[in-house]
Formats: sequence, structure tokens, C-alpha cells
Amino acid sequence: MEEKICLIGGTGPFGIGLALRLALAGKKIIIGSRKRERAREKAELINETLKKYTSNRVEGERNDEAVKRSSLCFLTVPYPYHLEAVESVKNCFKKNTVLVSTVAPFVKEKNFFRPVVPREGSAAQEIMKVLPPTVKIASAFQTVSASYLQNLKIRFLEGDVIVCGEKKAKRKVFEIIELIPNLRPIDGGPIENSVIPEAFTALLINLESSLKAKYLGLSVFNFNFTREQLIDFYKEKYGSS
Repeated sequence: MEEKICLIGGTGPFGIGLALRLALAGKKIIIGSRKRERAREKAELINETLKKYTSNRVEGERNDEAVKRSSLCFLTVPYPYHLEAVESVKNCFKKNTVLVSTVAPFVKEKNFFRPVVPREGSAAQEIMKVLPPTVKIASAFQTVSASYLQNLKIRFLEGDVIVCGEKKAKRKVFEIIELIPNLRPIDGGPIENSVIPEAFTALLINLESSLKAKYLGLSVFNFNFTREQLIDFYKEKYGSS
């Protein structure tokens, strides 16, 4: 049976963008929401867009049912609603499910955005405390713009995605990121390090405003390695899909 991927709270801008990209890559996607009707409404809109590019279609379902049917889940709700969302589905995860937090804690103050550091160290660590021990957690995609993902006229998405978490969870996330043309996964270390890419989100939003730029992201350069050499290094370390 083909693996299903659910997006918990996937009816927002980032969830829609990620659903589009993964559906284009041929993955079976379930859009989750607190209300089944809203999830199915958004799924219909996504499918209308996908018609131009692929025969693949996404589904819409209530968050708890979406989680029960999936072995890989992305948490795509905005801060500070992430813990409420996880609490509502924590007993629905299959054993060894990988949950990927895309949450980035920040607040707006006057005319700029400021990162927030949660008491546990990061949003991902807060989520980990709520999860049953049979669920593996990773953190990723905080530096990828939702509007960038949604713009399907841009086929190749340039940028690097920092992935933090347990080794097995990171390997799974690496495989998914590699399905999106030109996005490159980079190992960010343990889940404790997720506070760093989480904080980058606020910085990127501020830079988009000050530079009057769209689709800002993150690219990591190593002047001793070509891009291809670095990709080969990670494939050797984590395996290739």
C-alpha cells in the first residue's frame, strides 16, 4: 500500500503550498483540518490547481482521521496553535510515525517581526514533550516561503532546508525534500538545534520587507565543496531514496 502523508492543519498557506509540491511529486496527500468540511473545501481548490500539471489528487479529512491513515505527518499550523493541534491528535499516530514540525514561533512588534524562544527551547521540543514515545520527530521547512511553494510557475525551487531531529526521522524528511526539484536537505543536528532555523523565519520576513523582495530563503555554501559533492556526502551518510 502506498504511503500517505497528512498535513495537520494543512488548510493554511504553507500547508497548501507543501501539498501542491508533494502532490506534483506523486505522493498521496491528505489535507487535515479541525473541520472535515473545511479540509475538503481546500482539497478541492488544490485539486483545481493540480489539474493543469498532474492527474494526482489530494484528499481532505479531519485532522484525527488524517493522522490515523498516515505514516508521515507534517504539522503546518502557525504558532502558538501548534500544541493544541498536537494534543488533539496525539493518540491517533501509528507506531513509528514521523511528525515533521514546520512551526516557527514569532510575534509582530510595531513594524517588524521578532522570533520567540519557547520555554522548552524550541517549538519542536515543546511538541516532542506532548507526543507518545513511539512517534519520531523532526523539524524542517522554516526557511521556505509558503508563497514560493504555491507558485507552480516556478518549477525549480532554489534553496536549502535545514532538518533537525533523530537520525531515522531526518532520513525520511531528506527523502521527501529531495522530491521537490532543486531544494536541498541539510542536516541541522539534533532536535535541540531547531531553535535556529525556527528563528530564521522572522528574520527572512523582515528582510523581505526591507529589501522589497519575494521568496527569500536560505542557501548554505561550503567553498571546499561543490553543490553536487555536498549532496553526495549526505546521500552516503543517510542513504538515497
